[in-house]
Amino acid sequence: MSLIDYSKEEQMLNDIQYIKKRAEFYSYKKDSLLDSIRVANDDVEVLTKHRQLIESAKQYYLKVVDKCYAYSINEMETFVNQVLSYVFYDEQYRIRLDITNKRNKSLTFYFIDDKKGLEVPLRKGNGKGVKAIVSFILLTYYLLRMKSPYLFMDESFVNISAGYIERFFDFVKKLCNDYGLCIVLITHDLRFPEYADVIYKVSKGVVTRVSEDERL
Repeated sequence: MSLIDYSKEEQMLNDIQYIKKRAEFYSYKKDSLLDSIRVANDDVEVLTKHRQLIESAKQYYLKVVDKCYAYSINEMETFVNQVLSYVFYDEQYRIRLDITNKRNKSLTFYFIDDKKGLEVPLRKGNGKGVKAIVSFILLTYYLLRMKSPYLFMDESFVNISAGYIERFFDFVKKLCNDYGLCIVLITHDLRFPEYADVIYKVSKGVVTRVSEDERL
């Protein structure tokens, strides 16, 4: 008697055919998957090169920004010191700017009095007139860089000593004439109106223009 059950032969053949077809299907899938992996590897290689290129560009950009920033700081420091030497003609004042935090681009301003051999952070110094002028110069410097034609100020120059007011406003007028800057100054200090091109007064909430005859 045979040990093989031929009654299930047809089912076994069908199973073998099915398994063969599935094997062929997965073999095709395997080849397709391997092709996809090769393509993915190529893409990864390209992206890696792009990433390296972007990182190199980023580092170059940061170096350029640092150089431009340092140049801008030097330019601004020179501009401030030129004005200080003109206004305070009988003193030896100057400002030094230090980049104290390169990451955040933080600056520290130092006030230097060469005559007295003094150097202190500007915020700790007692020269309120110098602080007022330096603040004004820095503000106008950035406004001019941004090509802004207007500057509004409120009681900004009250701490400037009387002996330097005229020279300071000589500089202000030159700044306005050379760069087309319009400065609107709000003040109660009667020293300043004589240097203005146009004067308006406010009385009981009414704004009126001061005529040339009234100015005289």
